Amino acid sequence: MVFVFVSLIFLLFDITVTDLKIDILFDFVGWAFMFFGVNRLSKNHKSLIKLKPATAVMIVLNLAYVVLKLTVFLHHNSLIFISDLIYSALKVLCLSAVLLMIFKQEELVKDRSSLYRAKNIWLLYLLLWAAYMAYAAFIEKHIPKAVGNSITQVLIIATIFIEVLFLIMIYRIKKECLNRDI
Repeated sequence: MVFVFVSLIFLLFDITVTDLKIDILFDFVGWAFMFFGVNRLSKNHKSLIKLKPATAVMIVLNLAYVVLKLTVFLHHNSLIFISDLIYSALKVLCLSAVLLMIFKQEELVKDRSSLYRAKNIWLLYLLLWAAYMAYAAFIEKHIPKAVGNSITQVLIIATIFIEVLFLIMIYRIKKECLNRDI
């Protein structure tokens, strides 16, 4: 569970420093941690073995995505936006599948209310993510820039709050798992 927790730090928080929006907390490192976490958890929970190929594919996919952004898409803002949208959707779908499969392993944690809360917080995160994607794709260009900037800031702050709350819940679950040698 430690690897899963660390992977979420890399996968949930995107800190970018260039116009290309290259994340300095590289997602492929997060996917590698997720792969090792799923591998470790699958020793006790055989149904999680199905997740290993998905996490391995996401490592390769993210590396290809970063290389494409640094080479091919360097001067094509529309291609960067489309590639960001596609990768983000794949990332959220795969991460959701992994997390929901882990959440189904109720024997992982005695306090099932923690799993229930974490699942609900994740669903709220998905709702915020979908709202931001819809806003960026369809609405942002049709409203005044000042209003758009305000909406973007509110969505980003709300998302960061939910991500931190989710990490706190996963940390509690991880702590309980460590106490039980999982």
